[in-house]
Amino acid sequence: MTNAPTQHPTYASPIERRLARSLINNLIRRGLIVTVWEGEDYAIRNSRSASAILAAMSSTDMDYVSATNAEQDLAVSFMLVYGNDEDLIADTSTGPLAEEIFKQVTGI
Repeated sequence: MTNAPTQHPTYASPIERRLARSLINNLIRRGLIVTVWEGEDYAIRNSRSASAILAAMSSTDMDYVSATNAEQDLAVSFMLVYGNDEDLIADTSTGPLAEEIFKQVTGI
């Protein structure tokens, strides 16, 4: 796992960068494959590279981060809204895995 430079995601606030890095690193540590939809197109598909994922994020005001297992079954998804600082994660899929990741990332 490679950690992205602190300036990524580029157009996120420092708080949002910390949360986004925590979220992406958490997903990758779990062996999940990450895809980011930015509302009009895929920013990145099927990646396990934290630096590539984070560099692709925040090109619009929202990102939809989905993570699948090796069989391409959806494990979790998160909607990120930039400009909300500590409330970057605006919505999640339901289930114990999403709840656990959300708590670890946000500290709530």
